[in-house]
Amino acid sequence: MQRDDLRTAGQMLDAVVQLRRVVAGRSRGTFVADEVCYLAVLHLQQTIGEAANRTSLGLRAAHPDIPWAGIIAMRNRIVHGYGDVNDDLVWHAASEGIERLLPALERIVPPNPESLMP
Repeated sequence: MQRDDLRTAGQMLDAVVQLRRVVAGRSRGTFVADEVCYLAVLHLQQTIGEAANRTSLGLRAAHPDIPWAGIIAMRNRIVHGYGDVNDDLVWHAASEGIERLLPALERIVPPNPESLMP
């Protein structure tokens, strides 16, 4: 695995952990009603998608359990959707999708963050 892939997967993991914190204890209704929460979720999902897009094809092939195309597609919809973002999909990804993504990323990223430093 390339060193850049480890760094990028680490960025994804960091954003997933933040996203999990943001949505903890919220329902879909409170998520949509809270503009700051909603915007934070969109930003974090965009960040995860940006990082996923920078991963190598080799990393993606080695970890087919991660829905790379879907993550990148979500980022593209958020960035280029111009208001046509499906709240149900955003909520599902933020509340349920990350619960599957978190352990998959934890299997890629070493437990010691200093190991990613040059």
